[in-house]
This record gives sequence, C-alpha cells and structure tokens, in this order.
Amino acid sequence: MILLEPRFVNPKFKIYFGSRNDEYKDDESFIINYLRDIYSITKTDKFVLMRQTHSDNIKQIKKPKFIKYEGGIFYHLVNQTDGIYTTSFDIALCVKTADCMPVFVIASDIISAIHMGWRGAQKLILKKYLKTILLERKIFPQNIFIIAGPHIRDCCYSVGEELVPVFKRTYKDVSSLFIERRHRLYLSLENALRIQAEMCSVPDSNIYTLAICTHCASRIFHSFRYEKSSHKRNISFIIKVR
Repeated sequence: MILLEPRFVNPKFKIYFGSRNDEYKDDESFIINYLRDIYSITKTDKFVLMRQTHSDNIKQIKKPKFIKYEGGIFYHLVNQTDGIYTTSFDIALCVKTADCMPVFVIASDIISAIHMGWRGAQKLILKKYLKTILLERKIFPQNIFIIAGPHIRDCCYSVGEELVPVFKRTYKDVSSLFIERRHRLYLSLENALRIQAEMCSVPDSNIYTLAICTHCASRIFHSFRYEKSSHKRNISFIIKVR
C-alpha cells in the first residue's frame, strides 16, 4: 500500500492507495480479506464501501450501520453510488478500482471518496460533488484539495472515436481529453479531473496526482485491461484521524 499524508492540508488526514493481492479468489471474500489486510497494516477497522455503478450519484455518510466481521473489521456498504463524503472521524471512505481513478477531496472538515472512470468523467461527477460542497457548505474553492491515485493513464487508455461526441455533451473543449498517437485515441482521466476542478474555480495547485499507470504497473496494481477479466480491485481510502 502507498501511504500519503496530505500535510499541506492537515496532518490528521491520511490516504492509502491499495495495491494488488492475488491471494483471494472470489469477489466477496476478496473484499473482506483485503480489508482485514488493511486493518493488520493500518489498524483502521471501520470501512464504508460503495456498490459502484459508474454513476454520478453522491451520498453523505452520517451514521453508517456497520456489520462486524471476523478479524476485527466493521463494514458498511452504500448501494448504487460512486461518491461518498463525511465529516466523521475514524471512518475509512473507500474506492474500489482496477484502472478507474480513485479521487479524494479534502475541504475544511469534509472528506470524500469518488470513483471516476470514463463514464463518471463524462457525467462530471467531480464537478457535481464540488458544487454540492461549495453551495451547501459555503467552502471557498481555494480551500478545496483534490488527490487522485493510480489509474490507467493516457499512455495506455486507448478508446474509440465514438466517445468524442459523448464527451462534447458535457465539455466545451475536449482537445486535452483525447490524445492522438499512432492513429489511435487515448483518454486522459487526469485532464478530465483538472477541467472539472477548473469549472469550480479550484486552483490547479490544489490538485495532487500520483503519476502511476495501473496498466503499466500491473505487477503492483490490479488492472482490468491488463488482466482482461477480473473481479479483483485495488481498495484505496481516506480517513480523518483524531
């Protein structure tokens, strides 16, 4: 796992980017055992995960109903959402990825976890969340910090030309999203992230990305495109500690 402590915001925030684990086979046991491994490493024991559907749905986590599992972990699942946020301490907000981008946002006392693949990027899920906290919480853009983890980058993320008009429905300019090389198109999720942040006036200097491609680093991270067919995911999370 990769530990990131965003001390440029507040040393009480911790972010962990999960790496691959080939020990477990099926989906359900994989997640539970993966969380047990996280607990053994970090001593984090309360996890909120999403049943991700590539939507732009975002939900606030107030009082999650945890289920206790053997091995000392507590687990709460949120249905049909791809973004969660909370003001609570000691609760790990998790994102499952295997090429999609895990995005974490820190704004005042609010932390959030967002799952963003090409569908979430096209639906402007980050912009939707930022508008929510900007308007509802009255947080200034300069006080919002965005951290993005390992994902399939534009070096490897080849897409079809049919995606261009789809993105033109929500982006004024797609020239930085689609990069042409060797007569093929490659999509940049990082640039989509930065454009959405710019839409909400978040300074580019407040965005931190780990320049790691899951497809290139498939020996370290699960990559759906590299493995072709897999239920396995990297589980990353953000937590606010006391």
